Amino acid sequence: MCCVHTCMQIMWVGIQNYKTGAGFQPFRMHNIFFQLEGMQKQTGNPFDEYIRLVYEDSVLPVIQSGQSIIIDSDFDLGKGITILPTPGHSPGHFCIELRAKNSRGILTGDVLHNPIQVCYPHWTTMFCEDKEKANETRIKLVDYLTDSDIVVLAAHFAGTTAGKIVADANGIKFNLLD
Repeated sequence: MCCVHTCMQIMWVGIQNYKTGAGFQPFRMHNIFFQLEGMQKQTGNPFDEYIRLVYEDSVLPVIQSGQSIIIDSDFDLGKGITILPTPGHSPGHFCIELRAKNSRGILTGDVLHNPIQVCYPHWTTMFCEDKEKANETRIKLVDYLTDSDIVVLAAHFAGTTAGKIVADANGIKFNLLD
């Protein structure tokens, strides 16, 4: 089993640990983390202490157990799987683009929290570590995906999240797949 972490926030990285009498233990699976050095540096961000605690509680035990692979953007996850660094939201954030035969999809992680950000990609959330960089990344990603054949698989949209980003006379919008 493998768990690929596109985002280093507690709600995601904590899922691979379970509590025992000896504390939290990693599940028996491989975890793939991207650019962990971002979690280990002090940036002056008010969330620095939070990020350090998340790292110590939920990431470091998995690394110490030998169940992790730390990758960079050149790492080969396999045929048809591409890592797209998408900085700004959190340290080491990335999207995963998938290709199989004539189909393409993208797991957007936390780049898009709400469909309104497709229409207004310069709108950020309070959870973005570097709001300016997150907005820049989101604008580029929405531009890349608009009117493409790539199915967007958004982690945070309510309900069904598979859709495409399209432009029409009224602007850019997210259309759910039928």
